[in-house]
Amino acid sequence: SYVGMAKVYRDYLEKTGQITRLTADDVKSDMPLYIETLGTDVVLDTFASVPIIVNTPLTSFDDVKTMYNELNDAGITNIDFRLTGYYNNGITNTYPTKINFESAVGGSSGFKDLLEYASDNDFGVYPDFDLAYVKSTAAFDGISAKRDYSKSMDGRYMSRREYDAATQGFSSTYELIMSPSRFKHFVAKLEKALDKYDKSGLSGISLSTLGTALNSDFDEDDPYNREDSKENVVNTLSKIREAGYSVMMDCGNAYAVRYARHVLKVALDSSNFTYASESVPMFGLIYHGYLDFAGSATNMA
Repeated sequence: SYVGMAKVYRDYLEKTGQITRLTADDVKSDMPLYIETLGTDVVLDTFASVPIIVNTPLTSFDDVKTMYNELNDAGITNIDFRLTGYYNNGITNTYPTKINFESAVGGSSGFKDLLEYASDNDFGVYPDFDLAYVKSTAAFDGISAKRDYSKSMDGRYMSRREYDAATQGFSSTYELIMSPSRFKHFVAKLEKALDKYDKSGLSGISLSTLGTALNSDFDEDDPYNREDSKENVVNTLSKIREAGYSVMMDCGNAYAVRYARHVLKVALDSSNFTYASESVPMFGLIYHGYLDFAGSATNMA
């Protein structure tokens, strides 16, 4: 049966040291709640009748504290927050070679205060850093298109576009794909940028896309296929865990899950297409008791 298949595979993962059963010290008595908050976004405003672009706060660091306090008062204490879009221009952030938390949400001092507050109250804070895709760049951030971006077979820079259900087509905005060969270089820069927050209690980071993104690079001088890319992703996650960080990620491909503490957006249901007759929760059957994970966000499902 598929339940038997899940047990056999789980036993294989455990015997080969890829997963370890969680103990009572690893988990809390109540079910974990994951909340993703959004930092800032750019909106069109006016100043003295002149149109300007303003980085507007959506959820500040103080707002995160307030959310925790209200949930705690309701008896919900096992909470982990993923902070998305809080640094380097917010939602459309530049690649995280340097980390500057937006003043609109509290700045670096506000982030340090939140980390200390989270440590005192025993809840998780996971700032999200996208290493697989580049939304935008800034001057002197060390990004070189020719050297760093993945290339297609005809030499063009490869990109990812989101499908827009409203227009039934791909959106006009896109993200360029970082070559997996460059992860090692940029992770070192990210770790250096985060060093100043370690004393404030930064113990976990979210690497959402590394749990599922696996991109090739057909650069003529330095090509990388998907197997090469997998090796680079594994090495990157291993290095981050060795640095002492607890890792949160999305979806969780098999080679990446072993390095994660929390996995979100897990497939717990079928596609529900017309010809899908049954749903087999294989991920849940395999990792239950070995990993903290969650399905799609309630308000996005």
